Amino acid sequence: MRLCCLTDVKVDNCTGKVCTLPKGGNTGITIRFRPDKPYDRLKAKVTGVLGGIRVPFAGVPSDACSGLQQGACPVQPGQEYVYRADIPVSRAYPSISAKVEFLLVDAETDESVACSLIRVRIR
Repeated sequence: MRLCCLTDVKVDNCTGKVCTLPKGGNTGITIRFRPDKPYDRLKAKVTGVLGGIRVPFAGVPSDACSGLQQGACPVQPGQEYVYRADIPVSRAYPSISAKVEFLLVDAETDESVACSLIRVRIR
C-alpha cells in the first residue's frame, strides 16, 4: 500500500485516536492526497478490519471521482486533491471497536493511490 501521496485525513466529529461512528447515521471522511503519477479514474474501497478479517463497508460510492471536492479526474501528479465521502453505519452493525481501511485506487489496475487506516468504535 502506498502512503506517500496522503497529505491529510479528517473524520467528522473526531479529534482523538479512535473515532466513534454512531449507528444509523453517516460519518464523513475527508482525504487530501497528492498523486505521484496520473490516473484517469479512481475508485474508493472501504473495508472494516475485525480481528484480521476484512469486511466490506456497503454504501460508499465506488466512483471516487464523483467525491472529489477539489480537483477532478483525471488526476495529475503533484497536484493536491480533496476527496469526501459519507460512511453509512447500519443499525444492524454490532457495537464494537475495529479498524476501517479507506483506499483510493486506480479504477483500471486497483493500484493504491492513497490509503488510510482509521481506528473506530461503532456505537
